[in-house]
Amino acid sequence: MKTEEKRIKEAAKRLGNDVARIAHNLGIQRHVIRRVLGVEPDLPARPDSSKPRKPKVKIRSLAEFAASHDYTAILRAGICTHLAEGYITDSELRNIMAEQIPTRFWRETADSDEFDANRFRHEGKVLWSTAANIKAMKRAVGLAT
Repeated sequence: MKTEEKRIKEAAKRLGNDVARIAHNLGIQRHVIRRVLGVEPDLPARPDSSKPRKPKVKIRSLAEFAASHDYTAILRAGICTHLAEGYITDSELRNIMAEQIPTRFWRETADSDEFDANRFRHEGKVLWSTAANIKAMKRAVGLAT
């Protein structure tokens, strides 16, 4: 019997089959100790390779990107949602839409030609509503027929 095997067996008598402690005390690699003692290694369960792995990060779609960064579409939806029944001022609309449209993009988005039918300047204030409501407001003050 080799000297190394003898040392391993003597240590196993004192420490039991604690491979980690024997390896630490004797400075011998664990696989050698397992072979001498006939101990099977504790292998972690292998993942089933037949199933595809899910990525750890959430993959977002281009539609999600557009929904959060297409400020014109966000403002268009906001007008339909919030202003179907009445009107509000420019600053009120900006406050309502502040979470969805960053301040640095508000003026550029709100001043686009697409929203000309939704804006009405009256007595120094810019009022916002749906296109039908703006026409009715202009008729009420005699600016439209």
